[in-house]
Amino acid sequence: YAFTASEIDSWLRPLGSTSEAVNAYDALSLYGAEMMDVFTADGDTDKAEVARNVRDTGRMMLVTEITAAKSYWQVCDGDCGAGTQRIYPPAFSPKVVGQIWSDSAQMQTWFGSSWWKVFGIQLMPQTAISEDLWNPIWISEMLPQFSASCDADEKDCVNQGWSTLTWGASAVLGGCEIAKTHVLMLPDSVYATDGGNGQSKSNALWWIATRCPDTSAELSD
Repeated sequence: YAFTASEIDSWLRPLGSTSEAVNAYDALSLYGAEMMDVFTADGDTDKAEVARNVRDTGRMMLVTEITAAKSYWQVCDGDCGAGTQRIYPPAFSPKVVGQIWSDSAQMQTWFGSSWWKVFGIQLMPQTAISEDLWNPIWISEMLPQFSASCDADEKDCVNQGWSTLTWGASAVLGGCEIAKTHVLMLPDSVYATDGGNGQSKSNALWWIATRCPDTSAELSD
């Protein structure tokens, strides 16, 4: 779980960015896999076994975190597919949860309550493992809310880099042309901000191209 506060009492710690946790566990599993190959090639079976355990622990935590994200953070009108079902009452209208506490779920983050921040923190960083985390059913329901909140606060949402994630989500649904156009228009400065940190224009364009293969040739120019 992704604890996002530093209170001493564990029950006070909210669970926050599942996407960051997913990427951490993915990195752990990849590191373990790589080191297992290295130690195996060197003939060090003991260290190769340790690396295998690191890889398998990362994989187990990765699957657990993705399952939890799709069950408790990604909110759909009905079920989001993949064996999930809605657990929140109809009165909870947002399509995402920002923080989960021991007795509540909130549409906010520890650094603000703007909806685009809440959606963004459950998507970033945008990497290869996002293919498993970004459920298309959920993306189709959350993107209108995410985009509307970003458009309503365009100066901060765009200038702080969060809009790159709206275009990444749009590409998941096939909106690659419009996503490419907007990403190419963004200044490089957005990738040195809170929302764009860890992202890059090349990574954003790679994501778009791999959602819509027909776009790849156009991006190669």
